[in-house]
Amino acid sequence: MGQPRPRVEGGVHGEAGGSTARGVVALGLALALILLLGLGAELGLRFWAERWLASRLETVLGLPERPSVSLGGFPFLAQFARGEFSDVSVSMEDLEAEGLRAQHLTLDFQDVTFSRGDLLTGGSGSLEIGRGRGRVEVGEEALNDLLEVLGEGVSVELIGPRVRAVATVSLGGVEDTRVAAGRFELREGVLAFVPGRGGPVAFGFEARLPTLFEGLTWEGVEVREAVLSLVVGLREVVVDLEAS
Repeated sequence: MGQPRPRVEGGVHGEAGGSTARGVVALGLALALILLLGLGAELGLRFWAERWLASRLETVLGLPERPSVSLGGFPFLAQFARGEFSDVSVSMEDLEAEGLRAQHLTLDFQDVTFSRGDLLTGGSGSLEIGRGRGRVEVGEEALNDLLEVLGEGVSVELIGPRVRAVATVSLGGVEDTRVAAGRFELREGVLAFVPGRGGPVAFGFEARLPTLFEGLTWEGVEVREAVLSLVVGLREVVVDLEAS
């Protein structure tokens, strides 16, 4: 009798190894597809939310052009799921309210609650803002226009950080021009000019700043060359996104 032939198992092992490799590749492709779909949903939903919010603000505030809106935080899908933006940045140009013409305004909001249904359908609802801060920049010409509207009888030159104020007063029918150098302070929504000491004819004046948005408060002031920069704050405010 001949010797029994040895069993050859290499073919079986080869088929098993090939199946495992194909399984790993398929799993990798599936994971890559899931990641791409998730990334697409993340970017697409964020883009849509920014456009929706910018459009509603443009309509409600009667802005001359659509503001720039940027939504921070990652992942955005998690923010959408809980109905709360972690960070909202808004930037707009040429805003005017009650005689105050701002050349640039930036606002940063945190903890902003919204309606998921309104966002998806493009509807108008409301935003609940937990807190926020920002800056309003007013040019020298625009500030002097506001002072004229308020009837203060003065004009200012923004030197930065100092301010030069010029007032024309009438004494016994004779007009007299007075000049004073000083600084601006903010006192509960009132812009106050405080003259420096030692001037020959020091004088001061005050001008109440208008309300740009309901719930926004004036908190600080900084003077740069030809620009008045006002710090604003916001806390626990509901913004109605439906045009009146």
